[in-house]
Amino acid sequence: MDLQMPVMGGVECTEIIRREESGWRGDQARRLPIVALTANAMAEERDRCLASGFDGFLTKPVNRETLVAELHQQIGEW
Repeated sequence: MDLQMPVMGGVECTEIIRREESGWRGDQARRLPIVALTANAMAEERDRCLASGFDGFLTKPVNRETLVAELHQQIGEW
């Protein structure tokens, strides 16, 4: 999820998704993997994203190998 979107930022959107998930039961109870995508490569931004409920963090420009590895890590367990 891109962190800087025009209507709602990625952090805010992820926090809303996580709140919604907290009420899910049964088959819906799976956690949706969400990976942050940003041009900001600072460690503080990564920490903020992970604390907000993101499962991973990628910086732009992202190369194919890094993207595939992150997707495999996130949905390989799903």
